[in-house]
Amino acid sequence: MKDLISRFAPALILSIVGIGALIVGSQTGQGSEYMIGGGALLLVAIVVLLNAIQVLNNMMSIIASVVLLVAAVVLAYFNFDSINRPIQFLKEKESRYAYVIQGLKDIREAQLAFKKLNGNYAPTFDSLKTFILTDSIPVVKKTGSVQDGMTMQESIDSGFLKLDTNLIPAQEVIYSADYTKSRFMKHELNINNMDKVPFTDGVFNMEVGIVERTGGLEVPVIEVTDGAPFDENDVMKFGSLSDPSTSGNWKEEK
Repeated sequence: MKDLISRFAPALILSIVGIGALIVGSQTGQGSEYMIGGGALLLVAIVVLLNAIQVLNNMMSIIASVVLLVAAVVLAYFNFDSINRPIQFLKEKESRYAYVIQGLKDIREAQLAFKKLNGNYAPTFDSLKTFILTDSIPVVKKTGSVQDGMTMQESIDSGFLKLDTNLIPAQEVIYSADYTKSRFMKHELNINNMDKVPFTDGVFNMEVGIVERTGGLEVPVIEVTDGAPFDENDVMKFGSLSDPSTSGNWKEEK
């Protein structure tokens, strides 16, 4: 009895494992590599059984079993890799895009300030960088308040409201303390490299233009796009050359 158990137990165990693998694979939607690997285990069980009943000699049984087991392991690895690769791709994409989106936000913030002061967007990154690093922006400081029943001008004339205009370095105004606190801090704010796409040798593509609205009104437009996207099917950008919008296409702004 013990001899029979020792002869047929390996074939039985391998059969159970192979059948179990095929059942799990069919219920969980595993790939073809996994299913073929499960089938290979069943073939190993058959080879071991044939050896046990002495249809195959020991040498042939060992060779066939090793080949089939190696095939099962290789197929299992490819199945795992086919599942794991997209997961790792999405993780890497999410990590990189956090930097890319912050870069786009930094460019947008500077361009909005440039437009407010000049009436149009900076046409190049060089002109935008020069504006940030060397220009100043007039900032009005209010002291007092508009009184009930008075206009702003009347409040100013009566001394209840005082407006002082000071020139503040553009970089301090654009990237204020409040804005800096809201940034993705892992992405360093480097004005000289703001046109560079993080983790790549590429740059952001920036285009500006003019669109004509109702009544002949000309409105400046801008579009800035990731010039070296990690996922070419999901390219981050903000703005539009056909519409005066500066919204981004990333999740929280869609």
